Amino acid sequence: MANHSTHLVQKLWNILRNDSLTLTYGQAKVERRLIVVEDLEAVVSASLQRATRLRQSILQRTFSGGL
Repeated sequence: MANHSTHLVQKLWNILRNDSLTLTYGQAKVERRLIVVEDLEAVVSASLQRATRLRQSILQRTFSGGL
């Protein structure tokens, strides 16, 4: 009986350890993707600001007769 219990405990421990590794890997994967999303957010924000300045410049030139 003790051998059977030890075997069950070892199996359970292996399952928990594998789940822990899977969760750790999954967390690292999510964190890497969040970094990519944050980088993309910065690029989109900068592009939006640049587009806004360009639009304002075009409108200013249009109404001042520069175009």
